[in-house]
Amino acid sequence: MERCDNMRNIFKKSYLFLILFLIIIFKSNLFNLLGNLNSLFVEKNINKIDNNILIAENKTLKKELNDLSKSINMKEVYNYKYTIAKVSLRDIYEFYDTFTINKGKESGIKKGDAVVCNEGLLGVVKKVGKNYSKVNLISNKDENISIKIKDSYGVLDNYNYVDNIFEINKITNLENINKDDNVYTSGLGLLPPNIYIGKIRSVKNNLGIESILTMEVNYDINNINYVAVIIGDNK
Repeated sequence: MERCDNMRNIFKKSYLFLILFLIIIFKSNLFNLLGNLNSLFVEKNINKIDNNILIAENKTLKKELNDLSKSINMKEVYNYKYTIAKVSLRDIYEFYDTFTINKGKESGIKKGDAVVCNEGLLGVVKKVGKNYSKVNLISNKDENISIKIKDSYGVLDNYNYVDNIFEINKITNLENINKDDNVYTSGLGLLPPNIYIGKIRSVKNNLGIESILTMEVNYDINNINYVAVIIGDNK
């Protein structure tokens, strides 16, 4: 029995010695193998990241081309002189209030010009530089857009960014206003008349005291890339 235990110990020591011997001999090859495996792993992940970046960039370019194509067809919607501009800056802290475009005085833009897209009025130019302009969105609480619904007038107010809807206040006549009626600029302020803004979503009567109108727009206020700035009167 003791002899068997000795044999086992000798065998274990020999086995360990053999492994140690092989590690010493093939150490450089082993390190090279591990290094190659690590390089392959890193390269594979880098390629995967690069591929994902290219896919994202491709989607962005497709969306910008689609938006630009829509903007170029703006004349089919508005019979005004306008210039196409790209949104160059949108501050996350003022996301629903303002954005900056890449055109200004050199393109004929001036303070008070209407900013639109195919789907309706977006905002009003509030500050103009040589090659840039700052735009107040219609959702900006400082803007009081005068609107018209059929023969009724009111003011755009209280934007709800969750549901993408506005309230309309100070209505002069509610009798003929119905759901899905179109809402336009009235022309009573600085903005040109009859620029489409949106459509009535609901007409609610608050216990006969006050009726509340809500309006929805047809564009996604979170995704604005190209716009048109109206810089002149009807053509």
